[in-house]
Amino acid sequence: MSFVAPTTNIVAITSGAQTIASGTITITLNVRNAPNFTSNNFIMDVTDLGSIEIDFNYIEDIGDVNEFTINVPRLEFEMRDTIIDSVGSNDESFVELITSLDAADLIVAKFEFNSGSEFYYTTREQCEFSYKERKVKLQMQHPLKYGAIGFGKTWDATTFSGKYVDVFFDDGAGTQEATNNSLYTKDLIVEYLDALSDNASIKYYSELYDGSYTDVTPIEDQIVVLGGDSVDRPDTDFSIATNRVRAAALSEAAMIGNVLGYGFFVPRYSKNSETESTISSDDLEELELDISFKNVRYYSQSITYGDRFFPTANFEEVSVSNQLINDLGQNNVNVIYDSMTGFTGANWDSFSSAYLYGGGQWGGLPAGFGTKILNTFKRIFRIADGSPNVDAGSYISGTILGIDKLKPYQYFSVGSGVHPLVDNKDFRPSYLKYNLLDDTIEFEAYEF
Repeated sequence: MSFVAPTTNIVAITSGAQTIASGTITITLNVRNAPNFTSNNFIMDVTDLGSIEIDFNYIEDIGDVNEFTINVPRLEFEMRDTIIDSVGSNDESFVELITSLDAADLIVAKFEFNSGSEFYYTTREQCEFSYKERKVKLQMQHPLKYGAIGFGKTWDATTFSGKYVDVFFDDGAGTQEATNNSLYTKDLIVEYLDALSDNASIKYYSELYDGSYTDVTPIEDQIVVLGGDSVDRPDTDFSIATNRVRAAALSEAAMIGNVLGYGFFVPRYSKNSETESTISSDDLEELELDISFKNVRYYSQSITYGDRFFPTANFEEVSVSNQLINDLGQNNVNVIYDSMTGFTGANWDSFSSAYLYGGGQWGGLPAGFGTKILNTFKRIFRIADGSPNVDAGSYISGTILGIDKLKPYQYFSVGSGVHPLVDNKDFRPSYLKYNLLDDTIEFEAYEF
């Protein structure tokens, strides 16, 4: 059984426009009308706009790591139980509405911030009712959590019309077609982010998945997503697409999500100027520094790119084995990620206008990419790039004044005059909490 968004007999409940310091917010709930209210359109009273929380760290513990979990953005807000009929005079109970739902029924929230929007989902189990205050607190999560498409959006072969590439391979006996209807990974990710929002500004940056069907000249040495005519197709099955996009994000240590009108896929190592924000002492309400480091002795890592399971396997590993970090450390870290099934390295053939893979055709990963990935994962564990070297830089936390000062896909540089340990240094957020009504951002970040 899978979670299901409402498709018919829907109750729409809106907050109306709520003005805050940084813009305008509107929340619209869509719920299956299980108790069959006489009206399908209501107004709710939002008593606390709450917050949007993003925990970017998908690895929490040190030790053997072979289970990667992407933590999705979360929206929390509070409303009065009584919802008001926007047309007639009948008032109803929101709690009565949601307690009539089945366990698999999704409650959908469309969250609009200024000109952009995104969707959040929850179930009746994640709603808390206070009988004394007659209020309901909703804890909602990004659709990636449920593998569900954005409310009212479609996902089928027409989504990628004109964006397919044919994939060929050379088995030594001549070129043969292996699969059609394959996709550039970038096109899959961008369309996926668009399917989870309305009017989102997509921020996409990648060194590994940088090719697109829109390129005038095809880019060499790409990783593509295999399609073919099987049922295992990310272009027609949204759950398969979710697994492929998740795999791509993990393989490039990328942050992914839809928050505050932005859809984003940004690797943690990226220092693209468009993803940078500058934070001065005037922007900080609070700042705390942590100069400790993880008690790691040896570090090992192995990540596979391409598809090692395809008959003509074409893959490459980024790995390091038992690298000494601190000979006085007490813990060893082993990171193993070998889940790139469905992807393969490919090289453009200008004569047949098709991609080739297998048989050694792929030119490999971009120069220096392996080192970036190794160092990026080390930073997640608070391990320095060098070896043996335990100085991983400062880990800071605090509060920023103004939710527009740091966008969810950005890193930030600290200006001069704050503290010698942070002045003129770059930090990547590992945690962000946008307090919408207070217009502040709580954060945790590491130097990189």
